[in-house]
Amino acid sequence: MSTTEIVENYHPNFEGWVQEFQDWQTRIGFDPSWLGDYRFEIRFDWDSAGDTIEFGDFAGMPKWKRRMQIPQQNIIDAILTMVSVQGDTEFASVEQQNHLLATAPTEYDRKSALRIMCEEQRHGWQMAYLLCTYFGEQGVREAAKLLERNAQDGTRLLGSFNAPIDHWLDFFCFTQFIDRDGKYQL
Repeated sequence: MSTTEIVENYHPNFEGWVQEFQDWQTRIGFDPSWLGDYRFEIRFDWDSAGDTIEFGDFAGMPKWKRRMQIPQQNIIDAILTMVSVQGDTEFASVEQQNHLLATAPTEYDRKSALRIMCEEQRHGWQMAYLLCTYFGEQGVREAAKLLERNAQDGTRLLGSFNAPIDHWLDFFCFTQFIDRDGKYQL
């Protein structure tokens, strides 16, 4: 069984981003007390990830541990874009859905939706960590944009994450059929 490393000491750029994240929660009306004792953490499962690139032009080579090891700028740009878009969708989902907590059909539904929003925030948190820690000033700027764009304003990167989620049927359909970006991006 593999062990998961939990990062405890954050890069200074990410520590600054964490304060912005807390401000974002307040701005969108998400009460952090709803999360109870949940603690946002950065988790890496290095054992399962392996040490070699598994496919493509670089198959069999050691995985890159630092940005400077990536051999081509277009690959750096593509990774930066994928991480940015993935993080953007995580925060957009919470913006779209948090108002539904007040109209949950049952307490079980409310807790289930809250769990989804909690995980969405953690996933976005992890994407911001990658941006701030591994992509220099450009990554810090992209991480800041994750919290500046807003689904209600229609400024999220993917259109479906700007669409209103007005009632629970929308929420069920969205989570079942649309919110699959991470499965195909990463």
